[in-house]
Amino acid sequence: MPYDSSEEVTREVAAAQWQLERDGFVAKVRSDPTSSPELRQLATYLEALSYGEFATRYLSDVDTARIAEYGGLDDIFSVGHVGIIDVVGGVPYVIEAVWGGIKKVQRISYDDWLKARPSSWVWVARPVAMSDKQRSSFVEEARSFVGRPYDFWNFDLSDDSAFYCSKLVWLAYRRAVGHSIDGHAPTRSFWFSPKQLWSLHRSGILQNVNVPRQYSY
Repeated sequence: MPYDSSEEVTREVAAAQWQLERDGFVAKVRSDPTSSPELRQLATYLEALSYGEFATRYLSDVDTARIAEYGGLDDIFSVGHVGIIDVVGGVPYVIEAVWGGIKKVQRISYDDWLKARPSSWVWVARPVAMSDKQRSSFVEEARSFVGRPYDFWNFDLSDDSAFYCSKLVWLAYRRAVGHSIDGHAPTRSFWFSPKQLWSLHRSGILQNVNVPRQYSY
């Protein structure tokens, strides 16, 4: 599950949870007379989408029809989560939108964040072409959302009433810099995924701070 990547969650449990939430989203859209034609079309698309197709595209940013080009699903580099590092007085914290038992935007120490992910690989990057004022604003915007609820099923990235992890980064960046980090409009027909955000380093929008490595405790 993109918002519950703990090792004890099996693919079967994740698929069942995602399908339950998807069906709830579809039913809500269809029962709301104010739903736009575009939103109804999106609901129809999601209703026909399998969990496997969703997970491949969300975690790996690859269409399932192209998996063979990569030699198989196990050969595709996937990214399941993203947060914002906030350093205060030399102490790093992480601002993130998380599901699980929290279901909100939280700010925790970087050490505690790492300890909760003993087998995860962590990649750190810094947005380029930003002034010091914009960098400060980026983090301040993210801080202002702490406590907001988690919502994976809101496809308007400009709506700050609720967040999923990569939406939090997208909106904080847009408000700090004045344009979107990926150059696209807020309304989407699919989620803005952590893998899409990670891929921006190839275009020079993100600069590597360190290569991926595994933290052990």
